[in-house]
Amino acid sequence: WWYAPRLSTDGRRLSVSRYGAETTNGDIWTHELDRRFSTRLTFDESDEQLGVWHPDGVTLATSSTRSARR
Repeated sequence: WWYAPRLSTDGRRLSVSRYGAETTNGDIWTHELDRRFSTRLTFDESDEQLGVWHPDGVTLATSSTRSARR
């Protein structure tokens, strides 16, 4: 299932947090609305969610439960 949709500032992309059969934790996906093309951005075993778009409409910041790696 999808939740927390966020439209980019230029209105061309949508980010969503997604849970489903291919993942046990949340991952971030983006959808290019003009091209109807989806991209999975995160693949880590931790839970990534809640994308926030930068004003440039391209850069996306996300939240994650990853532990710090040194």
